[in-house]
Amino acid sequence: QDLIMEAEGPEAILACVRELDGAIVISTALHRLGKIGASPEWRSDPRFRFLLDRFRLRLPFFGSRQISNSLHGLGAMMYREGGPWVEMVSIQTQRRIRDFEPQHVSNTLWSCARM
Repeated sequence: QDLIMEAEGPEAILACVRELDGAIVISTALHRLGKIGASPEWRSDPRFRFLLDRFRLRLPFFGSRQISNSLHGLGAMMYREGGPWVEMVSIQTQRRIRDFEPQHVSNTLWSCARM
């Protein structure tokens, strides 16, 4: 997780995606990609696709903060590709809505507006 937090560009984050497995590191990677401004060409990178697949597979284990941070990163990238993950995020958000703090709600709504 430290490598992701210290990354100055998408390449450093995407270089380690195969090692990411937990909700916290996956959401941190997505959030950081959005924060550092990953450009649209990174979306076609197979490593980014792999990260999205991991996100989808691990989503049932994400808490409210991980959902919010992941969506914030995708929203910052203006990621607009649909897929089964969108419905899965909706379901997981509904299941955990009572755990969402105001900042999580704000980030999630902002992300939805951007995506």
